[in-house]
Amino acid sequence: MLETARKLASRLRHPVRTFRALQLRADMGWLMLRNRFSRSPVASGKPGAFVSLTTYGKRVRAVHLAIESIARGHAAPSRLILWLDDAALFANLPQPLLRLQRRGLDIRLCKNYGPHKKYYPYVESEQVFTHPLATADDDVIYPRSWLAGLLDAHKRFPNCVNCYRARLMTLRDGEIAPYREWLLCESTEPSYKTVATGVSGVIYPSALLKELKRAGTGF
Repeated sequence: MLETARKLASRLRHPVRTFRALQLRADMGWLMLRNRFSRSPVASGKPGAFVSLTTYGKRVRAVHLAIESIARGHAAPSRLILWLDDAALFANLPQPLLRLQRRGLDIRLCKNYGPHKKYYPYVESEQVFTHPLATADDDVIYPRSWLAGLLDAHKRFPNCVNCYRARLMTLRDGEIAPYREWLLCESTEPSYKTVATGVSGVIYPSALLKELKRAGTGF
């Protein structure tokens, strides 16, 4: 009893953090129920953006929560793709992913391109690019405004890579400084020094996708 009281007192010293944690748990519970019972399609097939993400190992058990959070958004993906590089896993999908697959999630097997796996298998598999491509992480619960915000940024700056979070590449003595020294970007002005950090979401214009296709695996 005393230990429980101590834990509660510790949490109350951080009321905002505690409230956010409770909000997140409630949101995750709702997304689990959505996955179990919803029959709503996860992709609209209408003009907008394709959304691509990947997962691996034990994270496959929870990736459906990130996918459900994207699917419930104010703007629905035109197409939603999950890439897996594990053939055994691909052949034995967990039930939450099978339920999502029945609702339109496109699950595909790919080579392991490391951090490039979010976008390059899509680039490799397509011949024509008519939609921008948004990439997401597998361990994030995205707000309902997530994809709508990316689409709005793409509409305003259609020839740029747009993202929610980025860092500014820092140069020191003519060389690139260590990543830990790069500051968070606070400007919306396009710059080659702006490096998108993928966790919060990035949207790539079709012109760049065509160029990536032309360049091949040079990365």
